[in-house]
Amino acid sequence: MISFTQGVNKDMQGIKIITLIFSLGLGACTPELNRTLPYIDPLFVGNIGYWKLNEASGSTVVGDSSPISNTGTVLGTTSLGNTGFSSTTTSAHFDSGSSSYISIPRNANYNVSTFTASAWVKSSQNLGIRLIFNGDYLPVDASPSGRKFQFRLNIGYFGCTVLFNDANDASSSTELLSITMVSDGNWHHLACTYDQTKIQVYVDGVLNNTVAENRALNNETPHLYIGQWNTDINNIGQYLLTGYVSQVGLWNRALSATEITELFTR
Repeated sequence: MISFTQGVNKDMQGIKIITLIFSLGLGACTPELNRTLPYIDPLFVGNIGYWKLNEASGSTVVGDSSPISNTGTVLGTTSLGNTGFSSTTTSAHFDSGSSSYISIPRNANYNVSTFTASAWVKSSQNLGIRLIFNGDYLPVDASPSGRKFQFRLNIGYFGCTVLFNDANDASSSTELLSITMVSDGNWHHLACTYDQTKIQVYVDGVLNNTVAENRALNNETPHLYIGQWNTDINNIGQYLLTGYVSQVGLWNRALSATEITELFTR
């Protein structure tokens, strides 16, 4: 007789560990064969970056728990180990009054044609444009520029800007703002998706606004930043954020509304 049992454990990111136990009954002998198999939660199919920002205070790097494993460098006065959006999470704090940001190097996997970007954010900053998570050009990093997206606050609203060419004018991009103001000093889960038919923004797991758009993204690979736009020729950050950020994610596909809700509730 062969019997089979299965146990499942799941962590916050959705990585499940499935334990399979086979029992083979041969008379009085019942040896067991245990196998532990990794299983990627469907929600994280296509995940190309997930920076939890759960490192301890004083850390100089932040780990990427996606399959890409592209470590970010903590720069300036960025502080880690701060209170997060739940009792089991921590966050990074950024201060626009000084140069504080996280730099994530280029990776070929970031040259996407569709995407989802998400993060937990807490800020009271409502003046002008402040970048939360950014895949835009790096002037000191030569050509190609690597323009893809901007995930930002714009006068207190959540803004997702999708970039289509290198021109610095209105024709180069489409920005979609949330209807809801999010710079209220509370934690909010923010997400943006682009599927080559529309841009959508979500606030706290709920679709908040959408706009039609079908242009192709630049065929370039961006350098990623958390907490600022990019650095100028003097290596000085621009459009710096003041606030807390946790659980920054990037996918090479547009997550569904159901998946965004699931991501918010984890």
